[in-house]
Amino acid sequence: MRQLSFKRHRFPFTRGALYSLLQNPIYIGRIRHKDRTHEGQHEGIIGKALWDRVQAQLDANRIERSTRSNAKAPSLLAGLLEDAQGVRFCPRHANRQGRRHRYYVAPDTTLPAHEIETLVTAEITLLLTDQPAMAALLPTANLSAFEANLVRAGTLADELKTQPCPGVLTRLLRKIVIGVARIELHIDVDGLRALVSDHEAGGTDNRHSDMDIHVITRAFQLKRCGHGKKIILGQVKDAESTKPDPSLIKSIARAHCWVDDLKAGLSYKDIANRYGIDQRHVARTIRLAFLAPDITEAILKGGEPHDLTTERLLKLPSLPAEWHAQRALLGLV
Repeated sequence: MRQLSFKRHRFPFTRGALYSLLQNPIYIGRIRHKDRTHEGQHEGIIGKALWDRVQAQLDANRIERSTRSNAKAPSLLAGLLEDAQGVRFCPRHANRQGRRHRYYVAPDTTLPAHEIETLVTAEITLLLTDQPAMAALLPTANLSAFEANLVRAGTLADELKTQPCPGVLTRLLRKIVIGVARIELHIDVDGLRALVSDHEAGGTDNRHSDMDIHVITRAFQLKRCGHGKKIILGQVKDAESTKPDPSLIKSIARAHCWVDDLKAGLSYKDIANRYGIDQRHVARTIRLAFLAPDITEAILKGGEPHDLTTERLLKLPSLPAEWHAQRALLGLV
């Protein structure tokens, strides 16, 4: 009988293969399907506590690599972004047509890095140059000390505008929460004080306290594309550019006038013939008369989201009757 001999070969793990192995939930009794994991029918061979420690170490490694000052494109917000359920966003990148595109990714959301980093940096810069806000956050009876704090804060704001530093942002921010239609910046007041004054930040135990947190909340827009997986940040109106949109105001006024015409006995066809327009345009415009009062008020003051235009409103397949549903649909939650 012929004997078979087997030669044993040893191949080292590549880093990618090792990371894939360490992140495979099958070892704790779960199965991954696309972006989610589900309870499996098999028994795990690794305890949940050990698994969590390994995942925390992998996340820490990613953050360290992503925030190195010599990185080609450091992820400024690595380790800071999370969704409303507390799930962290991880930095990712893709190379397309010779260009590198950076993202922050959670199971159901993908944020383009440049847009979210620009938004956060702008809010931090605005805070640092807001004298009343700085006076409230860093109270002092010494006028010269307060003026010195403002100078340092202004210098820090200028530095963030020209070249944002991950180390500064991680010291200023405890976390950034991404909601459906708003973003929350949790400012670490102790870290802010350490950066712009002679005060030294507290110890590590103080970092886990919510006693000294200042929360900035801003509305912003998320636009779905593709299969609903990727979400792109829409622009948020600056305080200086909140001017009423004449086209929107005209459409709302026209809607109320046409509702009065309907009450007087005219039909959609009568109104359309009077203005030489299509009946469907009349019907879609009249819906604007039934917007929630606070939505109408926001439009009259120019406080609507940047992408809320007359064209978008008239192209909506339908407008919910419930005011809370209207706010959610139009990004005014």
